[in-house]
Amino acid sequence: MKIMLKIKLNKLPLSIKIAFICFYIFVILGFIFAHLILHFKLNGSFSPSDIISYYKGNEEMLKFQKTPLELSETSHFHAFISPVIALILSIFFSFSQINEFLKNFIIILSFLSVLMLILNPWLLTFGPFFLVYLKYITSFTLIFSFLFMGIITIYEFFKL
Repeated sequence: MKIMLKIKLNKLPLSIKIAFICFYIFVILGFIFAHLILHFKLNGSFSPSDIISYYKGNEEMLKFQKTPLELSETSHFHAFISPVIALILSIFFSFSQINEFLKNFIIILSFLSVLMLILNPWLLTFGPFFLVYLKYITSFTLIFSFLFMGIITIYEFFKL
C-alpha cells in the first residue's frame, strides 16, 4: 500500500514557515561563522598548502599535526549536527514541486557532502596531498545543496 503525503509548501501554516525560515537563517549564519573560523585559523589563506599544513602540521610555522583526538572531536561534532541539518532541509525540500529526479539528486548530494565533511579532516591528515581538493569540492557541494534546498523551499512557501 502506497501512502503519499500531498503536502503543498504554500499551504503550510505561517508558524511552520516562520520556524523553517528562522532555522534556515541560523544554518546560513553557522556556515558564515564556520568559514570565518577557518579563515582565521589559516591566517586568511585557503590555499591547498595552508589547508594541508593546518591538518598535517608545519614545523617552520610551529604548527603540529592534528591528533586522532582532535580529529575525533571535529568528526564527532560534525557527525551529530550536519546530518540533522541535511535531514530537516531535505524533508521540507522533498515536498517541493520540482522534478523528482533533481530533488533526489540534491538530497543525495547533500548527504554525500556531509559524509565527506566528516571524513575530510582524516583524509587530509593521513592521506596524500591531492585529497586537499576534496575539501574544496565538499565545501562547494554542501553549500550549494543546502542553499538550493532552502531557497526552493522558501520560494514555494510563498508561491501562489
